[in-house]
Amino acid sequence: MLMLIVNCEKYQTKKMLDYYKSLNPNYWNVSWLIAKCEKYQTLEMLDYYKSLNPDHNDILWLVVNCKYCQRKEILKKLKSQH
Repeated sequence: MLMLIVNCEKYQTKKMLDYYKSLNPNYWNVSWLIAKCEKYQTLEMLDYYKSLNPDHNDILWLVVNCKYCQRKEILKKLKSQH
């Protein structure tokens, strides 16, 4: 399902995202979604990601693989959890 959302703009909807969240994805799946799909590179998605209590290595992976997360204000937001 994650691949469908990332690779098909047709499925990048609020309804599909809500359904995906209802499946209780792991934080590493959410970080992958954020890194691979610009539509989900938002503060709302980062807040959701942080609520899943990602480990330090996953946060580092997200920062390295997502230009959006390399922005100064986003880095500060990601650091605020740890």
